Amino acid sequence: MLLREYCPRSEVQKLEQEFWNLTMKGSDIQTYTTRFSELAVLCPGMVTPEFKKVERFIWGLASHIQTHVTTASPATFESAKALAVRLTDEGLRQGAMVPRAEAPKKENNKRKF
Repeated sequence: MLLREYCPRSEVQKLEQEFWNLTMKGSDIQTYTTRFSELAVLCPGMVTPEFKKVERFIWGLASHIQTHVTTASPATFESAKALAVRLTDEGLRQGAMVPRAEAPKKENNKRKF
């Protein structure tokens, strides 16, 4: 109700576009999960039945985690999220995934005259 009244359709479309393109960056499952949950609240039409929410969440995961979660075929979003977090942690422990690094700093290679 609040979205319908105070959020213009153009802004909702931007959020839906962001939601559609949302993917996990590296091993940062926490940021991906948090943003996914926020956008799921703001764009309920994209995840209304639970199975759509689970499918959308799995689609944005890193490819090697995505395969394992799909194979497990979780019934709820919470079970998919828990499995993805567990697999990411396991991948980090085994060295299969690179830990999330800080954003690289831009080096200024220009000459000063």
